[in-house]
Amino acid sequence: MSPRGTYIVVALIGAVAMAALLFIPSVRGRSRGRLTPLAAVAFVLVVAGIAFGDERWLGYGLIGSGVVLAIVDAVWRARRS
Repeated sequence: MSPRGTYIVVALIGAVAMAALLFIPSVRGRSRGRLTPLAAVAFVLVVAGIAFGDERWLGYGLIGSGVVLAIVDAVWRARRS
């Protein structure tokens, strides 16, 4: 496998592991805040930006869009509570 292929496989495994940790409920029975659809889109954009890191403009654009959406989601959640 080429170095680029190895990088993509490792990035995807890391993304799946992080997603699993976000969706697995707490062991102690404490309820965590659910991942909102906007936060999920932000997460996917950041992971896609990492995966497409070879094309700098595309990778940075996706990561930046994901960060902006995550900030918007955090502000909306803070205003609701």
